[in-house]
Amino acid sequence: MTGLTQSVSRGMLTTWTTVSSAAQTASCATMAVGKTVCKVITGATQQVIAYTIGRCFRNMFLSKPSYSRLALQEAEDCLNPKAHRDNPLRIRVIEAFNVYNKYYKFQLGDNEYYLKTRVYESRQKETLSQSSKPCDLESEQKHEDQFVQKKGGGRSQSIRSPKDTHTCLRVGGKDERSEVSDLRVYSFLENHMQTNGDRDKNLRVLQFSLHEHQIKVKKGYRIKVNKGGQTKVIHREWSTWEPTNSKEISRVFFAFLKHLEDKRNIHVDSLICHSLGSFVLDDLESLQGLPPLLILDRALPSVFKLGLKLYSIGGYPLYGIASLAGWAPAPEDRLIKFFSTSAGTQDLSHRKVVVIEVEEDYYFSGKGAFGPKFTEILRDLGMKVYRNSFTSNEFVYHTRAHHALPLNKLKNKDKDDSTSILPLKPGENVAAGVAKCLMLS
Repeated sequence: MTGLTQSVSRGMLTTWTTVSSAAQTASCATMAVGKTVCKVITGATQQVIAYTIGRCFRNMFLSKPSYSRLALQEAEDCLNPKAHRDNPLRIRVIEAFNVYNKYYKFQLGDNEYYLKTRVYESRQKETLSQSSKPCDLESEQKHEDQFVQKKGGGRSQSIRSPKDTHTCLRVGGKDERSEVSDLRVYSFLENHMQTNGDRDKNLRVLQFSLHEHQIKVKKGYRIKVNKGGQTKVIHREWSTWEPTNSKEISRVFFAFLKHLEDKRNIHVDSLICHSLGSFVLDDLESLQGLPPLLILDRALPSVFKLGLKLYSIGGYPLYGIASLAGWAPAPEDRLIKFFSTSAGTQDLSHRKVVVIEVEEDYYFSGKGAFGPKFTEILRDLGMKVYRNSFTSNEFVYHTRAHHALPLNKLKNKDKDDSTSILPLKPGENVAAGVAKCLMLS
């Protein structure tokens, strides 16, 4: 009887051990699956949160501006000779320059981009009149090489050597699109013509906006279009480019610069960054393609400083959230680090940096301005640096408008300085100084 009891006990123990082991294995498997599911959910949640925050900052920095009807009409009339019949100087400027929209298509990694620029270039006998109407994506191939054409048609090519043409690439701020860029660029065109004189120095300005660009969608997409009362489904391959972070803007921009140099034989001599246009300076590795002349026109030094300027202590958490979302560019720090690193391998005496500020800039003055050590460090590296704070040449402008005023509306209030790289006379407007002393040097 005792042996039978022991056998039953051993069987029950073996069965219990087996069941317990199976339960433990199932429990471990359930926990592993649960952890994996939690990780997936947490990762997806984090991605959704990061994506949502990123879009919020992207919309805050790069939201499409809306203009009043008066502003659009003023921009439309800016280069319209019929609207300035009583202004001979304006007529001469309009006749001296070709103005048109130009599209550039290039590859960067796995993505194909289609960037839009507005071109202003000195008109010569060899150039044909260019249309100011933007071309659409379907007719892109026809306009792909329409930058400069020779008489007789055929494939276009650059017909001016870098020696007699200064090419300036200007990056506008948040509120600039091709509809209003004429108002900002016109001051350069007018002062160029006045200071050029008998010198055969041509000017080409490429206006680059943070909006209006497209990216190719790999599989394409379909949209419904209503034409003539009928709804049709059209397949599209291009969509509006919406950068996911500030570094992507910088990488695409400098890839565009490289495309101009390598594929179009266009050497960019100077870069003007206005306001949030300094976003293009955020990627340290991309700065290798920086032009020799850099003009920071009331430009953003960093999102951290902007936050302190606008929100005081509230700028700290705002900066932290912006950093997590990838929208906390710091062009000031990037430039210092880039030039400090480059000084060990190359001579920087040919480089020029101009910092243009206004006294009552609502965004980038005081705490929001470039630090005093910025220009000191660049000078110590052997670079030619100019920095000055200007004021409005008319009292009718509200101080909130000083940040966005064209450069011909800002004047030099300091004494005559003939030793700097931007020698301006007292009362002379900044656009005249830039055109005379930098673009025509």
